Parts: sequence; C-alpha cells; structure tokens
Amino acid sequence: MTEITFTYNGIDYRAEYEIFDDTLVVYLSDGTTRETVLRGLAPDSAAMTHLRAFAHGLSNRSDI
Repeated sequence: MTEITFTYNGIDYRAEYEIFDDTLVVYLSDGTTRETVLRGLAPDSAAMTHLRAFAHGLSNRSDI
C-alpha cells in the first residue's frame, strides 16, 4: 500500500491506497473506502482527490 498525506487547516490527514487492475481503492482514516476506475489517471493524483474531499468534509461538520 502507498500512503498519502494532505494538510488542511493545520491538520494532517492520511490515507492509504492500492490498485487492483485499473481500480484505485483509497482507505480513509475513518475506516471507509473510496474507489475510482483510473482509465489513465495518475493513481496518486486520484487518491489525493479523495483525501482532499474527505478532509474538507470533516472540517465542514458542525459536530466535531
């Protein structure tokens, strides 16, 4: 697995990802996964998109 990190509002968010055939599977810190069929996309870029969305979603929650 490959680990990526994204810092948002001073908080580091981490995720790991694997590639199965042409499918990227991203494992987020809350235990959920997200998948993308790569079709030529760079895996690290596609994984980072999922991690950014995850971080932004957490920061927008009012119950934290």
